[in-house]
Amino acid sequence: MLLTPMALPGLLETDWSRVSLPVGLGLGYLALFATALSFLLFQQGSVALQPEQVSAYTYLIPVMVLLTGMLTGETVYWEQVGWGGGGCAADHGGHGAAAPSCRQTWGGLRGCLSPLSTRECVMRRTLILVRHGKSSWEEASLSDRARPLAARGLRDAPLMGARLAHLGVKPDLILSSPACRALTTARLLAAELGYSTNHIAIDEGLYESDAGTLLGVVGAFSDDLACVLLVGHDPAFTDLAHGFSSGITRMPTCAVARFIFDAPSWSALPSCSPVVAVLDFPKKR
Repeated sequence: MLLTPMALPGLLETDWSRVSLPVGLGLGYLALFATALSFLLFQQGSVALQPEQVSAYTYLIPVMVLLTGMLTGETVYWEQVGWGGGGCAADHGGHGAAAPSCRQTWGGLRGCLSPLSTRECVMRRTLILVRHGKSSWEEASLSDRARPLAARGLRDAPLMGARLAHLGVKPDLILSSPACRALTTARLLAAELGYSTNHIAIDEGLYESDAGTLLGVVGAFSDDLACVLLVGHDPAFTDLAHGFSSGITRMPTCAVARFIFDAPSWSALPSCSPVVAVLDFPKKR
């Protein structure tokens, strides 16, 4: 028969939920036609096929998937049809790095006379937004940047860091506002996450910023990074978190908003919906 034991594992591992309706119909018609044809040939005895020749017919399935995708302008994933390598040429290592999933996107005949293709690597990216811990107002003479953490902030930051560590979070980069209360929060988090405090980066764009500025900071990250943790201030952090997930309307002090995206780049995050959006804060448990 057409579906030989050698072809079955690939079909079972296929994520059919990501195959569009036109592609699915094309695949179904092809399988029906090829199976009927092979059945007739064997019944009549007109063709004696060796097992490897029968197995070769299974290559018609991914070919038809790709051709149908070209005609309809749909995205056809290499991992769905069992072709391609195990990832992009670049090695995305480091803390929490996830191997990218390479796919071929066909422009299709709907948009132009000849199909165009672009190679795109989709990588799982984790963005963690942390509002600084509770700050102290005891010394009125201090500037806003110099205000330190209060006792509660010093207690809450390690707690939230331990919760992230329990989840297996290993940031490739921790980026902090230059304000003392934010930088201290970042250092306490880093200590719990096994991240060197000497490697904490400081960005002025996280201080007195807005959601648009934060998106610009995020969009400039190297695409080799898989997990980035930002420590900063409200209202910018709540606004950005709300933009990613409408259910997040307020981030208390030391709140942690964790988002996971499947995105080709950090700059693509504004056009992506997170596959995971979770808000945690000290008093939640």
